Amino acid sequence: MFLKKIGIDTPSLGFGLQVSNRLIYCEAFANDESYFILFNSRRVAEIKLGEDCNWFLWGGKPTSQSLINEIGQRIENHFM
Repeated sequence: MFLKKIGIDTPSLGFGLQVSNRLIYCEAFANDESYFILFNSRRVAEIKLGEDCNWFLWGGKPTSQSLINEIGQRIENHFM
């Protein structure tokens, strides 16, 4: 289902991210009102910017709020 939603022209962003003393490749793919998040090419989460301008986990594996905020900040710097 995830792959059907992402086309070749889907806006995306990729960057290195330090997680638990490991460097992983994080990708964010724009969806209608959220962003699909992949770590090393595996879908791990979907995050969304709330009305209060804070990022939150919309779906996927639970992760720390600080990690969600860091990814959200990268998205804001690139897309907004």
